Amino acid sequence: MTTREGVPVTQQPEDQPGEPPKTGVPAVDEAIGGLGGLDDAPLSDQHDRLAQAHTALQRALDADPDPDGAPPSDRDQPARP
Repeated sequence: MTTREGVPVTQQPEDQPGEPPKTGVPAVDEAIGGLGGLDDAPLSDQHDRLAQAHTALQRALDADPDPDGAPPSDRDQPARP
């Protein structure tokens, strides 16, 4: 298991089906979980499921992670060259 910004991220080999990876961000985990079994879904359903996941992931990216509105500490650091 590796961590990204202190959040554990589990990864599975791409050739092995199983549970989707957990990010620790509920909105992201829910969106990714909604893609389970996509390969077996009728082609006519795949677009809608992918679009729903895309919308949910975009909302998660746009969401303010801190309820007080404070930016994450890494945003306070100067840009690296």
